[in-house]
Amino acid sequence: MQTLDEFQTDQVYEVRVYTASQVENELEIAKRDYLQEAVGISNTSKMAIPKLLDWYMLDFAKDVESLMDWICLQLPIYDVFPYWKRLL
Repeated sequence: MQTLDEFQTDQVYEVRVYTASQVENELEIAKRDYLQEAVGISNTSKMAIPKLLDWYMLDFAKDVESLMDWICLQLPIYDVFPYWKRLL
């Protein structure tokens, strides 16, 4: 077992604290923040998604295309506009 001193000190872990009265709003913000950090959209209209979303895809969508749609709806418009522009 490692002691606290043996852990790398250059890693920073974010811990969020949720309140009972605002938990739904706070979870929505956490979801959006996670997707903004974890999803990548390339200049060639390719989307890189985290393995977690791939594993639990059916919790969010019925297939890969609808998962991509769901992800794009969660991200700010400036993040997904190039992706949607190429689909039109």
